[in-house]
This record gives sequence, structure tokens and C-alpha cells, in this order.
Amino acid sequence: MPKTLVVADIHEDWHYVQLAEERAVTADRVICLGDYWDSWDGVTENTHLITNWVKAKLSDQKWTMLWGNHDIHYAFPIQQLLSSGYSDIRQQIITPLFNNQDWNKFRFHIFVDDWLLTHAGVASKEFGPGQFDLVEQSAKDSLSRGMMHPWYEAGRSRGGFAKLGGLTWADWSEAKVLGVNQLCGHTEAREIRVKVGDMGDAGFRSVCMDTQRRHFGWIEDGELTFEQVRK
Repeated sequence: MPKTLVVADIHEDWHYVQLAEERAVTADRVICLGDYWDSWDGVTENTHLITNWVKAKLSDQKWTMLWGNHDIHYAFPIQQLLSSGYSDIRQQIITPLFNNQDWNKFRFHIFVDDWLLTHAGVASKEFGPGQFDLVEQSAKDSLSRGMMHPWYEAGRSRGGFAKLGGLTWADWSEAKVLGVNQLCGHTEAREIRVKVGDMGDAGFRSVCMDTQRRHFGWIEDGELTFEQVRK
């Protein structure tokens, strides 16, 4: 069965990327959960390295790059998309390398075995597994028209105006879809966190892997395991 490597929020951490490249050699596919940019350390050499690396990975069929809230504000000039960490200097570095075709290669979601992978998690109870591809296209169409869409709005728990955050902005405490196992990043903590729904919630697991200790995820035969890379 295919073996999938999952890479959490990068935020211009070049060492983490190098470790991901090493592990990708033994993986059949690699999914990055987004937030490639915005380190809050200012623009450094890593900003340039990450920008070129992301550009290259978009053309590598082995790698799937998901949108994060710290990426999408560089792709589309919509005021409501701006997150902390954004800078005009980064925009000037990133914009010349990416065109509309490049941005369209980013995904909002992907299913791997029985797991739904997004940047921040899905907080809406209204979605069923068969609806995500349709809504993803709707979200991309809205971006191309410069319009907001629930999938990339910030919820009230994160200082936004939506009742619940979208796939790039939900707080992990809100992430729940009935009958769907989720793996996401975005809501940083020291360790991996797991939430298990009871039978009344149709049995779901929601896992957040954005950690200060840095982890990689592995999915094989539907089983999810983690590898810690920082003490």
C-alpha cells in the first residue's frame, strides 16, 4: 500500500524542509499542510530558499501542497485574507516567481485513505465526504474573482467575523465532521493532540500536528503515526 509523508506548518523553517526531503525518499507521496511563509523573524535567506522550493514542488507530482492562511494572502490581493506575518517585502519576493497556473496547483483539501487533510481542519458539520471536491472548485473560483468564501474566512475564535473558521483558519478545537477522520496543522501546541468523537458523533478522530517539537506524520494502510524531530 502507498506510504504517505505528511509535513506540518513550515513557516520558513529550512531545516525542517531538509528533513522532510530526506524522509520523502521512502514515501510514495508527500502532503504539505500549508503555511510555507511568514516566520516572524523578518525576511531572511530562508524566505528565498522556501519560495524557490515551493515553486519547484508544485511541479513535482509526488508532492501535494495545501493552502495555509500564511500563503494565500501572497497569492490573491484580498484585504480580508491578510494574516499576521504578512509583509510587502515577502510579496515582492514571491510574486515574480508565481503565476495563476502555479497558484491553481495548491489544494484546500485532500483525502488520504480514510483521513481528510487540510491546513486548519473542517469545523462545519454540514459537509459529507462526497461534497469536498465540488466546494473546493467553488472556493478557487471565488479567489479568482477576488471574493471571499467560507473555506478561507477566519472565525470568531481567531478574531474573524465568521461563526466558524474555514479550512485555512479554523481553530482545532472546532474541527469536527461527522464520520470523518481529520489531520491538520495551524493551531500550534507543544505536542500532537487527538480528539475522539463518541458514537453520537458517528465516530471521528481529529488530530492536530502543528507542534513546537516538530513532527512528521505517516499514513500507511489507513494507520496514522508520528515521528518527532525536535526535542
